[in-house]
Amino acid sequence: MTTSSTVNDSIIQPPSSSNNNSSIGVKLLLQPELSTSNTTVIDSTKFSNNSTIRETLSKDSTKQGQKLLKILDDDTQIFSENDRRCLVRIVVADLVNVHKGCYPPTQAKRALAQALVTEFPRLKNNVSENGWEHYFSSDGQKGFIEWRLMTLRSKLKPHEKKYTKSAEKKTSKGPPKPLNSDLENFNRADMDQKVSTLKLKNPNDTNKPLIVSLMDETREFRRYWINTKHPTITEIFEEYPRLLDYNGELIDREFQAMYPKVADNFISLFPTSYMEKFYIMLKKSD
Repeated sequence: MTTSSTVNDSIIQPPSSSNNNSSIGVKLLLQPELSTSNTTVIDSTKFSNNSTIRETLSKDSTKQGQKLLKILDDDTQIFSENDRRCLVRIVVADLVNVHKGCYPPTQAKRALAQALVTEFPRLKNNVSENGWEHYFSSDGQKGFIEWRLMTLRSKLKPHEKKYTKSAEKKTSKGPPKPLNSDLENFNRADMDQKVSTLKLKNPNDTNKPLIVSLMDETREFRRYWINTKHPTITEIFEEYPRLLDYNGELIDREFQAMYPKVADNFISLFPTSYMEKFYIMLKKSD
């Protein structure tokens, strides 16, 4: 019996049993969505119902998208942290809509990250390998897109979640127990996002208030990581590179928070005594 599948107006013929090289319908490869009976198969790399991110922003019903376009197209305007959050909210909402849920495929998240820096080069991170990893990391566990999805998942009802807490306890070894009860209330996605922001921020006078604030907000999380994972000095500075900036002021702030009674003279000694030693240790470890 001869069968065929209809994709819009294109007829896809199955290969003939007598000819293995017969056409299976080249148009099949060009269709982002394939309808077979009542089942819709969505292309795993599709991240929007629009042709471009620019189109998505221009159609944003809140009008925030149009404002973002003006900023992104004008290099003289500052693209702020609030602007970045707004951008991620809009494009992730479109991503979720395409894949009908908060668990889109990795390929779609990666394609979205790549499209962001391709359409808007000023969003590219010149420090990372490909320039888009701050939106979605190669390991799929970090980045602004993934963190936004994690926030949305946290608001889902239990039956809507892909993984339940009981299943996670059975299958995941997870990190050691926090050192104090306050750490149990940490939002891991929020902490990871702040740590990533610290890495990307240029350590100048304009960004200093935000950097200081983020370092304070991540201090307990940082102490927990250091006490449980026992990273080397090099690894600490790689994870928190801003500690090396501002002439050791942030290290002094860290020290004062941990040992308030003995930290009074630390900042006066740091530039002349400790900073040089840190750089020597870093060079040796390289």
